[in-house]
Amino acid sequence: MITYLIDGNNVIGKDRQLNKIHKNDPTASREGLVFRVDRWAASKKIKVVIFFDGHPKTAINSTSAEIRYSGNKAADELIKSAIDHQRNTLNVFVISSDTEVFNYARVSRCNPVLSEEFCKSLDTNGPRGEEEQTINRLSRSNSEFLDLFLNSGGNKNED
Repeated sequence: MITYLIDGNNVIGKDRQLNKIHKNDPTASREGLVFRVDRWAASKKIKVVIFFDGHPKTAINSTSAEIRYSGNKAADELIKSAIDHQRNTLNVFVISSDTEVFNYARVSRCNPVLSEEFCKSLDTNGPRGEEEQTINRLSRSNSEFLDLFLNSGGNKNED
């Protein structure tokens, strides 16, 4: 099974909207990230673990992700430990822009992904992105159909 290990605070720091929220309400930014990850992962058969620094102030529910808090340790240490416990690191994607975590994932033969890139995929691969892709595809098909219909209709009337 494909596994995503997400450095939650790092992703929040790289997302403009979540980072802005985080400055006033860290719990709300964490909830926002979990919500977006849930939407993104809804149709995928993957395992997702989101790591946050510190202790939880309130419980955050997720439909698709396991949420782990680092307590008195750094979340980076928990992520590296999780990498070490993976059976097949080739099926593991580590989401972080932290140089140490990113390089550890690479050396461990995982698939490191920069947080900035992951944020983009959250925006384009979620239901909203899929809806936009479907609408664009249908619009192109509709345009092609109209072009074909109007052009072939004009030719039939000439005969």
